[in-house]
Amino acid sequence: MKTLKLTSLCIMLLLFSTKAWVQPSFNMSNASTNECEGILLDSDMGMLTNTYDNNENYTFKICIPGAEKIVFTFATFCTEEQYDFVRFYDGPDTLSPLIGGPYSGTALPPQITAKSGCLTVNFVSDANLQCTGWIGSWKVEIDEPVPPQMNVIGNVPCESGSITLKLSQAVSCDSIYPAAFLIYGPQSPTITSVTPVGCVGGKTDQMIVNFTPIIKVNGNYTVNFTTTFLDVCFKPHTLTATTSFNVSGCPLYVQLTPENNKTKVCPGECLKLYASITGGDPGSYNIKWSDPNLPKSAVVDVCVPPLTYSVTVTDAIGSLPAVASFTFELFTPPTINWLLNDTICQSEPAFNLTATPTGGTWDCNGIYEKWKTPGWYEPWRIWQGSDRIIYTDKNGCKDTTVITVKPIWIFNDDASCPGASPFIVSGWSPVGGNWSGANILPDGTFTPPAAPGNYLITYNAPNGCSQSKYIRVADLVMPPDITICSSKDPFSVAVSPWGGNWTPSPGLDKDWGWFEPAKAKLGENKLQYFINGCTDSMSIFVVPVTAKEDFVACTNNGQFIVPGNWGPPGGSWKGAGIVDTLTGLFDPSLVNNGQNITLTYTVNGCSDSRIAYIRNTTIKQKPLKEFCPYSDPLHILTSEFKEEPGSGAWSGPGVYYVWIKDKDPNNGYYFDPKQSGTGSIPIVYSVNGCSDTMWFKVNELPKLDSLTLCIEENPIKLNASEPIATWVGNGIINGFAGIFDPKVAGVGNHLITMTSDAGCVNTGTIGVFPFQKVTLDGLASQYCYKDTTINIQYTPAGGTLLVDGIPQTTFNPTLAGPGVHTIKYNYGSGKCADSKTLVVNVGTPVTVDLAFVSDSVCLGESSKIAAFGNGGSSFGNYTYVWNQGVGFGQTQFVFPTQTTIYTVTVKDGCSDPAQADVLVYVHPDFTTDKNYGPSVCFGETTYTTLSTTPVGNYTYTWFANPSFEGNTYTGSPANYLVQIVNNATGCKEEEYVELQGFDLIKANFSVSPNQNCISSLDAKVNILDYSVGGKSGMWDFGDGSQLIYSQGGDISHTYQDTGQYVIKLYIENEGGCFSEESIKICIRPEETIFAPNAFTPNDDNINDHFQLVGLGIRELTWKVFNRWGEQVFEANSMDAHWDGRKANKPVPAGVYTYYAVYKTETSNEEKTLKGLVTVIY
Repeated sequence: MKTLKLTSLCIMLLLFSTKAWVQPSFNMSNASTNECEGILLDSDMGMLTNTYDNNENYTFKICIPGAEKIVFTFATFCTEEQYDFVRFYDGPDTLSPLIGGPYSGTALPPQITAKSGCLTVNFVSDANLQCTGWIGSWKVEIDEPVPPQMNVIGNVPCESGSITLKLSQAVSCDSIYPAAFLIYGPQSPTITSVTPVGCVGGKTDQMIVNFTPIIKVNGNYTVNFTTTFLDVCFKPHTLTATTSFNVSGCPLYVQLTPENNKTKVCPGECLKLYASITGGDPGSYNIKWSDPNLPKSAVVDVCVPPLTYSVTVTDAIGSLPAVASFTFELFTPPTINWLLNDTICQSEPAFNLTATPTGGTWDCNGIYEKWKTPGWYEPWRIWQGSDRIIYTDKNGCKDTTVITVKPIWIFNDDASCPGASPFIVSGWSPVGGNWSGANILPDGTFTPPAAPGNYLITYNAPNGCSQSKYIRVADLVMPPDITICSSKDPFSVAVSPWGGNWTPSPGLDKDWGWFEPAKAKLGENKLQYFINGCTDSMSIFVVPVTAKEDFVACTNNGQFIVPGNWGPPGGSWKGAGIVDTLTGLFDPSLVNNGQNITLTYTVNGCSDSRIAYIRNTTIKQKPLKEFCPYSDPLHILTSEFKEEPGSGAWSGPGVYYVWIKDKDPNNGYYFDPKQSGTGSIPIVYSVNGCSDTMWFKVNELPKLDSLTLCIEENPIKLNASEPIATWVGNGIINGFAGIFDPKVAGVGNHLITMTSDAGCVNTGTIGVFPFQKVTLDGLASQYCYKDTTINIQYTPAGGTLLVDGIPQTTFNPTLAGPGVHTIKYNYGSGKCADSKTLVVNVGTPVTVDLAFVSDSVCLGESSKIAAFGNGGSSFGNYTYVWNQGVGFGQTQFVFPTQTTIYTVTVKDGCSDPAQADVLVYVHPDFTTDKNYGPSVCFGETTYTTLSTTPVGNYTYTWFANPSFEGNTYTGSPANYLVQIVNNATGCKEEEYVELQGFDLIKANFSVSPNQNCISSLDAKVNILDYSVGGKSGMWDFGDGSQLIYSQGGDISHTYQDTGQYVIKLYIENEGGCFSEESIKICIRPEETIFAPNAFTPNDDNINDHFQLVGLGIRELTWKVFNRWGEQVFEANSMDAHWDGRKANKPVPAGVYTYYAVYKTETSNEEKTLKGLVTVIY
């Protein structure tokens, strides 16, 4: 037997629920381990990544005490062929037998199996080349442990309540508890306690098992003790120790019990009778009932009578027979007293049905609902056919009879005035009969006689029934008009003769003359009455008052206003319980339960009353009703629960109301356990604002714990959510204890039927599965680091797949990560458990390094970007792809126009690509704004100030003569080249900047003739304009006259007088810049005087005057003489003229002599001028 470690089941479960399983891994070295599973890798000590080193000589030892096999499997293998070797030895060192190797090269070595409990691995490498080494794993197989032997100490007599057990080896005292033990057989008692005997060091091999009930049935009993062992690899094994014992000497015993312990029944009632049997041999019970028609079963359906039932039980082992009997008591059956005739006419008068004993209830169509207890039977309610009459006494026993009712019907009495015309009397049924009596024909035609009187007539129906009525013949007499209260009880209007018809009116029955004030119009009601041959009318005045309607209250309702639409307002209430007569406030606590209180409302001289029924709500009978969740609905009947007062409502989970038709016995409230839920269900009866509650119990359906078993497992005791009376199904070897044997059931799903102690039935399924060998496939031993999902193939389905100890169903190299990974599939449990392990290596991921991760350039500059691949599975064979349209290659030159992220993707053809980003930051471009100084005239200075956006540290260099640095430059107007440098980034720009000003402006002109002086006789001066830049201006000629300047135009000016003049030109441009130029000019005087020789003073405004004209004349005196020497005109200025008149009269035409004395501007010498002038008309 292998070495075992024993622990309690709870400790094992705690261990396995808190720690995920992961295979340990080791690199090749001089080391040893006792791990039951693991991964062995090469040393990984070589200079190159993932290689072993030169000159290695390592020995690795795996020793597992008690291991049946140690199995080593390679996943990958590569050593320098013929120089580097791996060897395997079946034992603890290299002196043990060689069982594998030497292996070298790249061929995968076969699986190695060591059976000694140790496996030694040796690796030797030379001084030269290396390879990538190997990945291998080992697994240990251990024999299934054998449970300890167990025996019962001593004999177990009948009526024992305990046994003592002895084990072949000590077990932990913590593993001894009631749930670990099971006893089953003809009886299946419940383990109540287990006491370890003599625990030493926490272990014992003996225990006392106590149980209940005591054993009273002969037969073989099986005892199971189940515990969990952990082997050296900490693998749990569920072990069951089994023994048996025999009980004999228990006598047969049987007891009879009726359903619901009902000992007294009605004659003919049927119910179940149970036989409870103990003792003897349960497997051979023979049950025989006194009624030979009953089955040989422990549960039978019986009907009474007969009153007494007996049963005899025997067995096959010769036990003394057991006999039991049960005698029912009978209630005295009720009897409906004999009717004189079981066939009656519908026209017969009502009568009382009677029965013995009295006090029961009647149920039939001829009895109105409220008369069911006294049994008042009214034949007129049965229109045709039979009526089944059922009488039920207080014990629920019944008697039945049937009567047949023949239909007949005639209408009310008729009326007529004496001597009126013949008429057909009112209706009858069935047709086909004839009428008889005074003054009537067989067809129903009545001739009113002249003499008043009541005339009896009879209708004889064809079915043998007859019915009579009166024809009342009299003078029509109407009662006087009356005034009544609307609360007055209905009454028949006292008209004579009775038997006529009324015109329809509110509150009036037109056939019977029945007047109901409460339904009539308030005020006058005009009533018109007709009989054959006569008519008359009357008035009834109705005064309103109403206290309606009766109500029911309980004493704990609290105060409330009397309900209903009572009125009219302004009246008062009176009666017990009224606490405010005006408002009608009523307090039911002031009166007693069961009282009927009359409350009266008075107004307008009228009174009306109503009844307050004081009834506390009570359910008088509250039987304990138990149901299963599938039970049929229960009709909640007053006859069973005796609720008071009536006409209330039932409520609660699962309670609903059904209405089929009027008077249908199936109308009413029902309780449906299928809708109520389980547990204690409150059923509430409510009426008048009060309620009472009773409780129904809906038992839970028993539910079988979910269970799947290996076919190799030992029998187990089934557990359910409810106490179980019987178990039935394939594999059940004890139906009372619920013992299930997987071997008996066989492989498959087995339906188990459970009946709880409460009688509720349900089913569950137990799965039994065979041992199945695990397969695990679909994985390679080596994977590149690639994000791909690999479906792992394993059989059979339904187990647990672990990837590095974590439950998964697929393998993804990137999620797993680089390195060695263990994939393990576990299937089954207990004795059907199996597992398989694979080892997978995942390569390193491709990574990428960058020459730099960011750079900065100015707009328009270039940047050199470069990437370098690492890792992966291509040994440096990478491809580089850049985005942004850059293309392929490790190194690139880029010219970004804006800040750009360049992404490089590095691939090795197998692994997932790696990506990296290079940020080339393009410094923001800057713009320069110009703040110009004023535009100045040519020859003056101005400035321009530069400001750059964004704000920063900038240097401004002006390429002037000399050069200048600064953002403001002052100089002559011109375009200057300026260089602007962003000192933070080094980026620079050049542009031309203007200092604003106006063009040259110069006034310049010449005159013609170009002489020092010119004659006043030709005083015209021509001016030639040579000015530049002038846009506007003014010529000033020095003689008081001016001319607006027009650029480029030649002008002239004529002087009117002699003298020295200065011609000035003033010009300016659009900026207000100006220029002036002047030239002096001389107009020399010319001294002369002359006179015209004729003029025509005829007032035609043409040559009408005579005037001297001259130049340079300073003083002048002149006279005109006729030919006789007579002076006719005299003047003293050049401006004076002669109009040819003397003394304001025209002179005669003719020649006249003028004589002038004058001085010139240049001389004081007097000179004379004499001549002739002719006056012409």
